[in-house]
Amino acid sequence: MHRNCSANAGFSSIGQGLNRLGFLCLLSAMGLWLRAQPHAVTFRVQMPDPAMEAVVEVEGQVHAMETGPWGAREATVLVDGSVDYRFGTPAGPLGMAWESAPSSCTEGGIRHADVTADAALAVVCFNDCDPCEGCADPFSPNYAPLAAPNSPAHFCLDAGQGGCTYVAASNFMAEAQWDDGSCEFAGQASDCPDHDGDGLVDVGDMLILLSAFGQACTTASASDENPLEILIQQQIDQLSWSEKIAQIHRNTFWTTPDNSTPPIPGFTMSDGPHGVRFVPSTSFPVGIGLAASWNRQLAHDVGYAMGTEFHAYGKHQQLGPAVDLCRDPRNGRSPETGGEDPFLTAHMNVEVVRGIQSQPVIATVKHFNAVNQQVDRHNVNHIMTQRQLMEHYGYNFRRVIQDAGALSVMNAYNKVNGDKAAENADLLNGILKDRWGFPFYVVSDWGSVWDASKALKAGCDLEMDVDVSAFEEQLTADYVNGIINDADLDRAVRRVLRVKYLTGMMDNLPQGNPITGANTPEHQALCLDAGREAIVLLKNEADILPLNMEQTIAMVGPSAAVAQLDGFGSSWVDPPYAITPLQGVLNKISSSQVEFAPGCAINSTDTTGFAAARAAAMASDIVVFVGGLDQTQEGENYYPGPVDRTSGSVELPGVQQLLIQELAEVNPNVVVVLKSGGICSAPEAIDDMQGFLYAFYPGMEGGNAIADVLFGDVNPSGKLPVTMPVDDAQMPEWNSDFSDDYNTGYRYYDELDITPQFPFGFGLSYTDFAISALQLDATTVSQGMPITATVEVTNTGDVAGAEVVQLYLDNQAAPVWMPEKELKGFEKVFLAPGESATVSFSLGANELFYFDEALDRYEVAVGDYTLYAGASSDALATSASFSVTAGQPTPDFEVTRVYSVPRYPVEGDSLILCALVKNPGTQTVLMDEALEVSFSVAGQEVAATQTLLDTLNIAGSTLLCASTGQWTVTGEDDMEVLATVDPAGDWAELVEDNNTITHTVDVQAGSEVVPNLCYLKPATATSQEAGDLGADQAVDGDFSTRWSSDFSDPQTITVDLLNVYTLNEIALAWETAYSSEYKLKVSLDGSIYTTLVHETDGDGGYDLFYPDVDARYIQVEGLQRATAWGHSLWEIQAFGQLVVGVPEAPMAEVQLMPNPAHESIRFEGLPGEADMELFSMTGQRLWAGSVRNGDPVALPRLRMPAGTYVVRLESGDIQSSFNLVVD
Repeated sequence: MHRNCSANAGFSSIGQGLNRLGFLCLLSAMGLWLRAQPHAVTFRVQMPDPAMEAVVEVEGQVHAMETGPWGAREATVLVDGSVDYRFGTPAGPLGMAWESAPSSCTEGGIRHADVTADAALAVVCFNDCDPCEGCADPFSPNYAPLAAPNSPAHFCLDAGQGGCTYVAASNFMAEAQWDDGSCEFAGQASDCPDHDGDGLVDVGDMLILLSAFGQACTTASASDENPLEILIQQQIDQLSWSEKIAQIHRNTFWTTPDNSTPPIPGFTMSDGPHGVRFVPSTSFPVGIGLAASWNRQLAHDVGYAMGTEFHAYGKHQQLGPAVDLCRDPRNGRSPETGGEDPFLTAHMNVEVVRGIQSQPVIATVKHFNAVNQQVDRHNVNHIMTQRQLMEHYGYNFRRVIQDAGALSVMNAYNKVNGDKAAENADLLNGILKDRWGFPFYVVSDWGSVWDASKALKAGCDLEMDVDVSAFEEQLTADYVNGIINDADLDRAVRRVLRVKYLTGMMDNLPQGNPITGANTPEHQALCLDAGREAIVLLKNEADILPLNMEQTIAMVGPSAAVAQLDGFGSSWVDPPYAITPLQGVLNKISSSQVEFAPGCAINSTDTTGFAAARAAAMASDIVVFVGGLDQTQEGENYYPGPVDRTSGSVELPGVQQLLIQELAEVNPNVVVVLKSGGICSAPEAIDDMQGFLYAFYPGMEGGNAIADVLFGDVNPSGKLPVTMPVDDAQMPEWNSDFSDDYNTGYRYYDELDITPQFPFGFGLSYTDFAISALQLDATTVSQGMPITATVEVTNTGDVAGAEVVQLYLDNQAAPVWMPEKELKGFEKVFLAPGESATVSFSLGANELFYFDEALDRYEVAVGDYTLYAGASSDALATSASFSVTAGQPTPDFEVTRVYSVPRYPVEGDSLILCALVKNPGTQTVLMDEALEVSFSVAGQEVAATQTLLDTLNIAGSTLLCASTGQWTVTGEDDMEVLATVDPAGDWAELVEDNNTITHTVDVQAGSEVVPNLCYLKPATATSQEAGDLGADQAVDGDFSTRWSSDFSDPQTITVDLLNVYTLNEIALAWETAYSSEYKLKVSLDGSIYTTLVHETDGDGGYDLFYPDVDARYIQVEGLQRATAWGHSLWEIQAFGQLVVGVPEAPMAEVQLMPNPAHESIRFEGLPGEADMELFSMTGQRLWAGSVRNGDPVALPRLRMPAGTYVVRLESGDIQSSFNLVVD
């Protein structure tokens, strides 16, 4: 169970002892919960000299001890129940110099403990023994000692007092470990007398001592009621201090390290928000461009395609989308945002994230929170009210993490109210995790963490771009000084592992392939569609558009022959091609109809090109000017200031406006197309434009998209996701105080009664639409109850087209300032000429919430509201009013996402099923309340949750995993899981018919889940071009890293698979520097190779072979380079079955028992200690560790359905393999 344990949890008054919660917290602190055997026990000893080596003898076996936290020596050993142990140093013929001060509780330094918990600590002092001999308790036959270096201080349960007796000592360090390892007290004190004055040195004194060090915590459950958390805890229990740190820190720039034992894969990540960086991938429109489409389905399709491409390139995590609001278009990262409105940004990105995470890829919602500028971005301190954080600047994040189940959130660089976002406990722990219930991990932006320990405690779980040794050194030092504890570290590791399980990384993760999955014709067509829908028609005087195919055209402007894709920075994508507007026009009409003259640069004072541009304009029927901004004008960069844009202005660079004016002097038929991220106004040239299209950065097919709209092949349907001001004078002050600008955008313009150039939501069409008849299903509703609005929309013109029906709310009821109107609904409708449609909107508490700072909660105000519908924020054609009356606080439960572990099961796998449940109601539901989620397959309930393990706040969410029942996969067909919250109707809810969601479990055929056998296996090469182009880069699963040889022939690269496999598929992914002639070879022993293929006419790309051969080694011998560069491979992949019954060097007389097995196995006849690995028949490693003769090894049954497995033993140079049948 989750427990909120603090130093004085359940401590009602001094001397009164413990209530139930406090007693449980104390027991779990003592590590006394009973668990399944065996247990991983960390033995620690404080040596007189930190440099002195130490060993521990456990049940006759000697184990070397490594340096651990606070300078102690430690070793982790699997222990089965009762254990005798003693400490010493490596010396003498017996290898030990044992402790020399036996007393009543030791004999020859031998100590005894009855181990009752995984990761239970048995930590004692050198030359000391436990003074609590004979202490008994009802949960453990003996006692659970706590760390006490250099003093005779321990805690133990005293059955006579019914509590915990503290033995006074001086200069000690104590550790109290919670049952799940997530919360640990570590502190120093000079003495521990009778603190509470009750005449006893007892539990009350211990609680006061703990309280004195401020060690409060909230545990994340490893309860028997949550099988996923049990699985995670089993992994944590096997990790050392350094291995835990490796789970929450980067390895290379974009990766975190793999862990060998237990086998835990690391992350491979990549930017960015609109495509995969640094590889040939599809470059979709930037975030603000996609937002201009106002098309949810399109957003989902783009997300799906991006997830497919990230997976194809071997990426586990996409560092996007950015759901920041565009507070000021001069912000350098405006291209990445979703526009100025939180509702539009939220609902478009809910679909993007759903699309991304439909693939085995983690979406990273960024940047939390308040990104507004790049100038001094690490130091700028944004001042924000709690209401702004919870409401306007929080809504976009909250809805995406709750409705789409985003698996990761990235913090911002800036400070918020004085604290760095990465180190801001109010933002990360307070709002994101505690209030909103985000159950997954926060990853830092690169270099955003200044204080690693502060960030860890604040809720930043995965830290990137600080030197790993410095990171570990700070955490270790701060651990010694009591600044952080094991709970802080384990909490972050737990969140990381939770995501690895839910995304499929720990199980049968399907293999990606960039040849078939990236930049496909389907993705190129989707990119074209997205670019078309991102284009906004702002002016069309005298119906100058669409253009006539017979007209002559002057293509002018600095962007006419350039395919601008983005501003500068980490979101930039390098596609395999990009279409310029000029090329797009030439794809429509003959080159004889087109004159091209750039006229000017993007932002300069040079006008020498004006003459050629004027001449082209005079010689043509139509002038198409293409300008805007590019990566030299905006982006993720440090610009001269005071604002991010190079020009310092919201206006189009002056040279471009001047050129437009001069073109209009010689030819009035001027159509302007602007491309940028942050919007540009053109006050000096707006009257000289007869046609005006805003394309933002429309993606690599942008030139074709622009041409399609210019010539009428596509009717423009985009709407502005931001307000376009007339000029700089209409902009709010550029500052870091968010509390003085009415949340900017159209809210600011409404409040100050300013008329912008073009309002938020504005966009014309080549046809006309009428929006009318806004009707409500009720005029009065109780607090939190939904209200339904319907609107009629008709295409009254002669051309098929799409209109975005927009719904705005005027909240007159709230007792706090509210904007004149706020977007609360939108729907894009495609209609033929004369066709009509009825659009329906449902507004519940989520749409009416405001955050009441006095009450510190979301509220629905009682009073009057008005809804408006129209084609833009300033063209609201129809309205209707309703009232909200006081109502009983009532929750509302919705299942938004369903997860399975494994995510990609095969026949016979037993699934853990989990559901993300949100509460868009008006009542908080407390932890430990009964709340069931039922999981059904084919109409039969297979599993269910029973109890809330966290508080489910108003507008919060929680992750619930089935605690009863399980579903075992049968067959290879995908299965539908129906998840229903509160199926029996035990709770009164605001809405009773929104409790069910259907989820498809992607069942894999056996052939689909065979892992890439080359992944992270030892690889060597005869040479490498540079330090970061080694052979290991060809087996890292990442198609953006590569091996490259030096520039000579021949060269070889060899991969050791570490076992013999029957190989049925080998793939070579060549970089552009490929081998035109090469040999593909295999070997059983690494000395004698067989040539499978001799390619003499290689053409690069992706070479695929289907051998049927047993081999351990794969070698590629490049005989002739195709270029002047080296031989270069992105990846070598191999697939096949582990060869069983062919041991390399059998161990005589060793027996595996029992076989068949159910819960555990052991070995008889094993000489000494051996390393054991447990594999599935497809070669997936399920467990690894050390074993001794007769020791039981618990099988990881959650990952092992009934079937046949392979056990591999290795001791020195001797190896052996066994078939294991599990029933």
